[in-house]
Amino acid sequence: MSFLKPLRVPNKNSASISQTSSQANQVMEVVPDNVYRGINTNLRPNEMRLEPNGTVQHVITTHVGRKLVGEDYWTEAGVVRWLVDGEPTEMYIFTYDNDEGQWKWHGTTNSSAFTNYLVYVTDQVGAWGYIYNIWINGEWVRSGHLWYRENNIDQANEVWTDTGSYTDDYGVAKHDDPFLYIQDYAVWWDDNVNTDWWHSPDPCPVKEYHKLEVSSWAYWTWI
Repeated sequence: MSFLKPLRVPNKNSASISQTSSQANQVMEVVPDNVYRGINTNLRPNEMRLEPNGTVQHVITTHVGRKLVGEDYWTEAGVVRWLVDGEPTEMYIFTYDNDEGQWKWHGTTNSSAFTNYLVYVTDQVGAWGYIYNIWINGEWVRSGHLWYRENNIDQANEVWTDTGSYTDDYGVAKHDDPFLYIQDYAVWWDDNVNTDWWHSPDPCPVKEYHKLEVSSWAYWTWI
């Protein structure tokens, strides 16, 4: 939460989220084996419904990163929606780096639109680690540094509440057609990739379903 509190409505100066008290999430994660350099995936958010007495912030995202001396260093791309003065914002496409650069905004989306995200860690090394690049729908939108070239990767549905209650979704979010980069080639994220599905807390208000489609896992989540 210390990283999420600086979140602001794009192009506005006012604080955008309340001081939330608890989080729940559902995650599909590559079991760390330190070989994956990035991901190319598609994301369709659900309705991401919010209300003052229920879910007050909702993030559906893909993370790339790894621990270093007890600290997490990651970058991510996805969709976020939160309450401002009791009303839901639009669904903002974002990138985030917990170590440098913070939040960046890349337009809005809707519940039925798919957005393509590509995150790749290069061989180039700077003072703060390996340089990564992020493309969204084919447009280069961000670069930064990660301490490792090979990283852990996950796809997550995350929600926050002030009251302990969460708002039901009308639809489901879908992560679709992911493939993973290993050195200079890619593999589909399928059952040949060692994968965990986990959630917090237990029981969790965020539910999940996954199955192999034509090439790779399709991952649905909802509240």
